[in-house]
Amino acid sequence: MSLRDLTVVPAGAGSGKTYRIKEDLGTWVEQGLVAPEKIVAVTFTEAAAAELRDRIRRRLLDLNRLEDALLLDQAYISTIHSFGLRIITEFAFESGQSPQPRLLTEDEQDILIRQSLARTEKAKPVLVDLGGYGYKYDFMSGKSAADLFRDDILDVVALLRSIGWQPDKPCDMAQVKTWIADHYGALGDGKRVTQALRKAVDQLLEAHPETLAGRVAPGNNAATKAFRQNYRDLRLAQVDGELERNWALWQRLRDLRLSKRGAPVPEDYEALGEAVIQAADALVTHPGPLAHAQAHIEALLGAGEEVLTHYARAKAQAGLVDYTDMIALADQLLQDHPEVLKALVERIDCLVVDEFQDTNPQQFSLLWRLREAGVPTLVVGDLKQAIMGFQGADPRLLDALIEQNAEHTEPLTSNWRSQPALMDIINRIGPGLFGDAYGVLAPKAPPSALSPLEFIEFPERPKRDYHAVRASWVGERVLDILDDDSLQVIDRRTGEPRGIEGRDIAILCQTHKTLGQYATVLRAQGLKVRLEEEGWYESRPVQLAFHALCYLANPDDRHAALYLAVTELGTASLQDALRHLLEEGQVSDPALVRLDAVREGDPGRNVYTLVADTLSALGFYDVVAQWPDATQARASLLRLQAEAEEFMNANRDARAAGGFHGEGLSSFLAWLAVKVEGKDKNRKPTPRVQDEDAIELVTWHASKGREWPIVIVGELERKIEPHLPSLDLGYDSFADLGRLLEHARLEYSPEFAAPEVTERFSAALQSKAELEARRLLYVALTRAREKLILEWPSYAIGGSKPTPIDLLTTECHIALNGHELSIGDETLEVGHSLGAQELPMDLALEAGGDASGISSIGRRAI
Repeated sequence: MSLRDLTVVPAGAGSGKTYRIKEDLGTWVEQGLVAPEKIVAVTFTEAAAAELRDRIRRRLLDLNRLEDALLLDQAYISTIHSFGLRIITEFAFESGQSPQPRLLTEDEQDILIRQSLARTEKAKPVLVDLGGYGYKYDFMSGKSAADLFRDDILDVVALLRSIGWQPDKPCDMAQVKTWIADHYGALGDGKRVTQALRKAVDQLLEAHPETLAGRVAPGNNAATKAFRQNYRDLRLAQVDGELERNWALWQRLRDLRLSKRGAPVPEDYEALGEAVIQAADALVTHPGPLAHAQAHIEALLGAGEEVLTHYARAKAQAGLVDYTDMIALADQLLQDHPEVLKALVERIDCLVVDEFQDTNPQQFSLLWRLREAGVPTLVVGDLKQAIMGFQGADPRLLDALIEQNAEHTEPLTSNWRSQPALMDIINRIGPGLFGDAYGVLAPKAPPSALSPLEFIEFPERPKRDYHAVRASWVGERVLDILDDDSLQVIDRRTGEPRGIEGRDIAILCQTHKTLGQYATVLRAQGLKVRLEEEGWYESRPVQLAFHALCYLANPDDRHAALYLAVTELGTASLQDALRHLLEEGQVSDPALVRLDAVREGDPGRNVYTLVADTLSALGFYDVVAQWPDATQARASLLRLQAEAEEFMNANRDARAAGGFHGEGLSSFLAWLAVKVEGKDKNRKPTPRVQDEDAIELVTWHASKGREWPIVIVGELERKIEPHLPSLDLGYDSFADLGRLLEHARLEYSPEFAAPEVTERFSAALQSKAELEARRLLYVALTRAREKLILEWPSYAIGGSKPTPIDLLTTECHIALNGHELSIGDETLEVGHSLGAQELPMDLALEAGGDASGISSIGRRAI
């Protein structure tokens, strides 16, 4: 008996994929088909890898194979990145790498990439005209036009690396440009239509050299504003070169205001304006925007390639690798050295890949190379949960694998998570979301006393603060559930019924911003919540520690001294401290005296020790222990100490490249201030305390792989639409998976000034966006073990753009009528309550401020 060359296991939510893996491996070891030390099992997170190793070990122990369980430590059971690193270190001589390469931290990587970005020349055509290429200040993120352009280049860099870009294999720029041209549509004579528009504009301004705003009746502000803008645009169109490059101006001229009720225009202006509009309508076929978009992507790709070249050189000189290198170098090594591939295959009896839908092309290439070399392979994944595309994952790879290997596909058919009544509902919804691709799962979980499905319906859109309004009514329902002693859930560990606690409930929304609004409302209602929130650096405990460290680094820092003296750690009033500062030239306080004593200590102490000594001298952990949110404050201080340790361990050259010289306290504080500006770098740490009373607030994406007894799903009204510009991957063919990277191509969908042209590109991306939305909705709906509660904004059904609630009503044929729910031809009785348009009268929300709950303690600096 031998193992099958390839087995593909589609595994729906809660179907027991990890159980299948450990059972198969245990059986193979027991039958002598696989040696435990020759197992390769890869997944995509450290936690998942650790759980997989532990469950395989327990399975071997259950089979009384103690020696095999010990040998498991020699197996390759890890994340895919760790597996790649092990390959390049075990074959360091052949790969030309250090046998002990040092992994770049995320911050060091960011520094080196940005340094490489500063050296690129190919970005200059866009940098000198950022506004012309659509870059402008973003009020939502606070990023400048240059920041947004830099982000686009970094996205290009990430995409190029995912398809194994090499300096000797540059992008096929001609192919990218041709793809854009093919989707752009028919082209006209750009010179002729530009001349026609200029002539029409000249004729209009010759007849009406002044704005029509003065003719508008008082009070018609919309018409006044429109005529003023029209006049500015018409004058701008006469400036040399504007009509040859300012395509947004063309579009505004297409929308020239003519006669409307309450603001008529002269008859000749009407006719001349129509001529301008007609001439500007040629924008749809003008070749200029096409050339502009092609120049844009050429600059982005050229800059991305230059950045990668400089970045690779900097890493090689320092002997550093990053996570992508672990995969790319390993794949290149196996491709260039057949003898290495042969030697590696001799060390492997089987290859297991968990969460295969989350692989990117480069990772697929490495894994498939082992499969083609003869390693028996077990692939486990679920296309319905393929939601990690924003991280480069490409579910089309698993899709192609299943399609080409139908005879080797063994889908799991049971669900061990959701109670039977709830699973029956999910099975009715699934075919509507995925058609024949949905496999019905037989429920195996025990029944629950809780009703499986409930709706909180909002028939009308709240007039204002609609997320807060919806959160308030969700909070009311949560309070009712927690207060009802008759309701029970099944404890996951004991299997016995028990009362419902806050930790049993999760609220899922699509964005962190929405969750932040929910957290504020729920806290105001007296509920405890757990949420990964932004604002760690600005939080009270960190700012107090920061100012203490500033004073420690520089005793002449009067602001830091004043801050400490008049806030929680000090004893002075602001008035007394200011008077003392003016009269004596310094601030005096016992807290500062303790810090002076720390400064007088051993001058050889490193940053980590200084941070620890500072917190100890101030008794800071004892102070925050008295705060209402003590566990969060403690976690924030622990992270500060961890940041100090990371700073100490960071590569000195990489730090210097970012402008942080030396290893002193001042350098650390500057380094920290820059670090927290990065994406997701300013999140408050989750307290490592199990809080039975805290409700978890989680995004739909972050809920993947998790489960709770009761799940409330919100934000079903969020529009499903692609975001342009968009740079995506396409493939010429999936026929030869072994040469996948050679068949990959880049597809750039720009955003044009003419909406008709943009629509041609967005239409092609809409189906992709809807498929991703179906998968994300499926993930959210399958997190509950016993009860699913849906916010139901019925007012949003049938809008101009599809939404998740539209998918449920139109594709899954769900209709809600009070306590009666129809799913196709079936009718069910469900829980139902109505939410109002306004916040409850007795709910008082604080305007602004720190939502952490610390506002009730201590004193505040002004």
